[in-house]
Amino acid sequence: MNPLAAGSRARGLPLFSHLGAPIADPAIRRILSWDEWTGPEDPLAYAIGERQQSMHDAIIAPDEEEAWKRCLDDVVRHVARLIPYDERQDTWHAPTSAAWHAGWTFALEAAYVEKAMELPAELRAQIHWFELGHWPCSLRSATSMADIDGYVVF
Repeated sequence: MNPLAAGSRARGLPLFSHLGAPIADPAIRRILSWDEWTGPEDPLAYAIGERQQSMHDAIIAPDEEEAWKRCLDDVVRHVARLIPYDERQDTWHAPTSAAWHAGWTFALEAAYVEKAMELPAELRAQIHWFELGHWPCSLRSATSMADIDGYVVF
């Protein structure tokens, strides 16, 4: 796994540049500030991380874990400069969670691309929002993860 692929891709995107900005589709559920995020234990936010962990476990072999961590850390370092990330904070700090969510998303994308595997629909949906400069911070419902409009977006 190329540990720099995810970071290179992330640096080429307007990550987090449109937080709270209007979205053309009024059907998209929104939050307008970091403080509105429901937190990591909300079942509809937790489900995103849980699914990303299962994608990781299915695609990253034990001997690839070090390269995976380098990919992940590279994206988080980049994103940390874009938002009020604080490495001393835990997952209840929305910007810190957002940075790690972006890191996991783009490291997973890099792993799928490197292995020439199709990206899961839920990963494509999250990438869509990150590419537009937003954070897909939660789900609208327990069954909406694969749909672009199935996310609560900041």
